[in-house]
Amino acid sequence: MPEGSIRATQAPAAATEAEPPPRRRRWLRPALMLGGVLAVAIGAGVLWLHGGRYAGTDDAYV
Repeated sequence: MPEGSIRATQAPAAATEAEPPPRRRRWLRPALMLGGVLAVAIGAGVLWLHGGRYAGTDDAYV
């Protein structure tokens, strides 16, 4: 194959696509997952503290 052909120039481009993402973003996914779990846990705790432990009188007979 001649050096100036299209296939010869596309081969190195395919090798650069397989590079791993930069290491500085490696923390982003675990941090977002942990933040989501913490947000759900805090929300559930707030609902539990302010809600479900008191008797309601919505269906009481007078």
